[in-house]
Amino acid sequence: MQTALAAILMLAKVTPQTPPEVVIRFERLATEWASAVRAAPVLPVVCADGSRCADASRASVLALVGIAYHESNFGAAIEDCSGCALGGPHCDRGRAITMFQIQNGFWNGWNGNTRQQMCRDNQLAASVALVHLTKRRVPITAAFLAYAGRTQTGNELIGVFERLIARVPLKVVHLSQTTVR
Repeated sequence: MQTALAAILMLAKVTPQTPPEVVIRFERLATEWASAVRAAPVLPVVCADGSRCADASRASVLALVGIAYHESNFGAAIEDCSGCALGGPHCDRGRAITMFQIQNGFWNGWNGNTRQQMCRDNQLAASVALVHLTKRRVPITAAFLAYAGRTQTGNELIGVFERLIARVPLKVVHLSQTTVR
């Protein structure tokens, strides 16, 4: 949870002037996403010596933080989907939901869950996002590009993730060499 919270606070640029309720919400998100990582597949990151890294869970939670930041800027109205009205200006005009902007119909969409279930349960939404991120046998960079749907957006997401892993020391090789199995 500490890894997730540190990353959220950094990306959200939390200061001493940030309202306490915002920090409490970020603490809740960090806890929910860390729980999702414990229950879902994790990124199979590879250490510099070629072995599986013990830091896979930390890398996975940082991937979730990076996706949520990039896709929704941790927006509360995106979190509960109230800002994701069909045809509206956000959430790919209502086709995507949750802070992870998961679209139903792509990669098995919501994994059999309803919109209501996904919008009420951050841990569930994070678990589904991890399933989408880890389901293909491709380098992590390619998984991020596929997740984001567009090359430029995917490259921005990769940049966020690389900034996060640079700030939270992980023993991983360069992302393009890391394969999701």
